[in-house]
Amino acid sequence: AKFDYIVDPDMTGIGLGPHQRSTDILTNDLAKGRYFGFPPYVEYRKFCSRLRYKTWKDLKPIINPEHLEKLQELYKNVEDIDLMAGMWVEKYIPGGFVPQTFYCLIVDQLRRNMVVDRHFFERPTRPNAFTFEQLLEIRKATIAQVLCDVGDTVTEIQPHAFFRQSLGNEMRSCDQIEKVNLNAWKDISCHYNPGKVEIPTLYS
Repeated sequence: AKFDYIVDPDMTGIGLGPHQRSTDILTNDLAKGRYFGFPPYVEYRKFCSRLRYKTWKDLKPIINPEHLEKLQELYKNVEDIDLMAGMWVEKYIPGGFVPQTFYCLIVDQLRRNMVVDRHFFERPTRPNAFTFEQLLEIRKATIAQVLCDVGDTVTEIQPHAFFRQSLGNEMRSCDQIEKVNLNAWKDISCHYNPGKVEIPTLYS
């Protein structure tokens, strides 16, 4: 038999390891949405697309027929669909691996965080703000670079790791992935003199 898992079973069944108290993380998340009174899925679609979804036919452009049929078996009206149930069966964004509504909500939340966080790293007025040169280096950091640095067996990766391999985003050696140059944080005001080292004592 062929199973079409929306989320890897290992993530839903044992994703939290010994701390997991539910048998299915996604089912638990869906229940939380009801508990906290989340609006129905179509309201989030309206927020993201500026379109109204009143019938099952309206959802055809963003949800595959087999998934839409399953939703119709579980929900009487489109206004009844839970956010988690609708979001995870959507078609992916072009060139990506995330559903459209999920992408929309994450981007919106990140934008809000950048606006309201007075300690956001790019703010020039924050205490101990980064210099322009340091910001240029920070902006070079990519998930591809991180995966190359921490992955024990990662030797090749596409530069835009969140997007599928395609023309202009082909697999390449980790040595070809641009890295952050930490020299931007070098403090030239510090002059180390190896001939004169003062070691503080308890009574100094």
